[in-house]
Formats: sequence, structure tokens, C-alpha cells
Amino acid sequence: MSDRTIEDLRRKFWTQYLQNTKVVDEKPKFDSNLWVPMTEDNAVILSLGIRQTGGATVFLRGRINDPVDTAGPRLAPHEAALRKKLSTAYKHEGDAKHPYYFRKANPKADFSLPSRWPIVIDWFDKSVLLYRKVLSEVLKPS
Repeated sequence: MSDRTIEDLRRKFWTQYLQNTKVVDEKPKFDSNLWVPMTEDNAVILSLGIRQTGGATVFLRGRINDPVDTAGPRLAPHEAALRKKLSTAYKHEGDAKHPYYFRKANPKADFSLPSRWPIVIDWFDKSVLLYRKVLSEVLKPS
């Protein structure tokens, strides 16, 4: 049993991620998530998340520290197109002020095993590229 904490493991993962990614240059805001702006005004952000129990997730959310949901009003009018192109449900999840949308999870991308980090990194990068492409096609410039 290792004596390292989940926070230490997350920091090590994000360090390796940032050293290996070719599509993201943001820094993690918290140990568990890295937020990648998807619109110029940061109204829609892609959150890359690593779960304590293993697995990885990505979802769209609104502007950080904004008192209202900035993503929902931008995404809702395009729900059908986004759902089709992202191959995932719209689903308004999370709390009312900071809901998240179009979440995808990859249980095989288990960050708790460092030997699997290349799989997690690859899946995050492919997800960022997909969400960027789809949002640029569907959303009008802000």
C-alpha cells in the first residue's frame, strides 16, 4: 500500500498530462479537474476530470466563478445537433448554479494506475479535439 495521497497522485498525473498533451496549455485549477475554454468569452468550458475511484470524465460547464450558468443558454438551442455530433446526452447535471452538460465517462481511463496514464492522456486529448471541433461548427462565435 502506498503512502501517497490522492491529491499527490492527481498532481503527478496533471504534471505528466501537461508534459505530454499537444492540445491543452491550461493549468489545472483544482487537483481533480482541468478546465479548457471552448468559447472566446469562456462562457462554455470543457472540464477534464479524474475520479478518485478510477476512470475519467469530460463535460461542458459554464464560466468559472460566475454566479449564473453561462453554458446552458448557449448550449440549449443547439441540443439536438450537439447530442448527435458528440454522441452523448444533453443531461443537465450538477447543481443549479454550476450545472454540467454532455458528460462522457471512460472507466477504462483509470488515472489511479500510473501505467494507464497514457490511455487517460490520449482520451482527454481526443475529447478536447472533438468538443472543440463540434462546438466551433455548432455555436456561433461569441
